[in-house]
Amino acid sequence: MWWIGDTYAGNFGPQRSQRLEPFKTWLAKGVQWAGGSDYFVTPYAARYGIWASLGRETLKGVYGAHPFGASEAIDVHTARRSYSAVQCCSLEGDGDDGVSDVDEGLGLALAGACQAPSSGSGLSSAS
Repeated sequence: MWWIGDTYAGNFGPQRSQRLEPFKTWLAKGVQWAGGSDYFVTPYAARYGIWASLGRETLKGVYGAHPFGASEAIDVHTARRSYSAVQCCSLEGDGDDGVSDVDEGLGLALAGACQAPSSGSGLSSAS
């Protein structure tokens, strides 16, 4: 959303851009999504995607400061979870808790990460 966001905003137009990546709606409906940076393909680390999930801004602001609106913005804990714990749940787990064996090297607290959070829980366990 941040790096390629100006292209998205231009291609989708002002009305459809407001519906792009409706994170808050997904969270309210219990949908789990995984963010990604494709790092080494795109020149920016995941922290920019996490930040964009909160600010919903683009790199250059060609179509205004918030071409995607702010109504679908999420908090930092939810954004961080989408770039870490939720992704681990899509990997093949070790059978115990659904978290992959490779998680031990990530330096993240992922115990119970594959359990869906309740809506509005603040995801305090993800911090």
